[in-house]
Amino acid sequence: MAVKFYQHIDIDASPDTVWSILTNLNGWPMWFPDLDHVTNVGAVESGGTFQWRSSGEIGSGSIVSVEPAADRLKIVTQLDDSQVTHGFEVVRSGGGRGRGSDNTGLRYTMEFDPPDTFLVDFVGGSNTKDLIKVQQTLEKVKGLAEGRI
Repeated sequence: MAVKFYQHIDIDASPDTVWSILTNLNGWPMWFPDLDHVTNVGAVESGGTFQWRSSGEIGSGSIVSVEPAADRLKIVTQLDDSQVTHGFEVVRSGGGRGRGSDNTGLRYTMEFDPPDTFLVDFVGGSNTKDLIKVQQTLEKVKGLAEGRI
C-alpha cells in the first residue's frame, strides 16, 4: 500500500519562473529532496534519466512525464529497492492560465511503498520526517522563485 504526502504552497512569482525552476536539472540540488548532486542528465523530457547522489549514496532517476501545457512534472527516484514518485503541478491563479500572472501555486505529491517495517517507522516518526521533507521542498522552490535564496 502506497503512502502519499500532498502539500500546496502559494508563491509570489510568475508561473513561468516556478516552471523554469522545476525543469532546470542543474538547479535541482538547491531544492529537490535528498539530492546533493545530479549527473548523467539527459533532456528534461518524458523518458529522460539521471543519476543522483546524496550523503555518499548514489541512486538513479527517471522523468516519467513532462507536460508544459499543463505545468506538470512527474519524476521517480530510486535507491536500491526503494522507489519514490515526485509529482509537481504549477497552479496558475487569478486571470486563468494566462502567462505573466504573479499569483502562482505549487502542488507537490511524494508517494512511495513503505518497507515491511513501516508501522515501526510510523510510530518512530518517519511519517513526520517525510511530511517535513515535502514542506521544506516547497519552501525552497518558493525561496528560489521569489529571489530569497
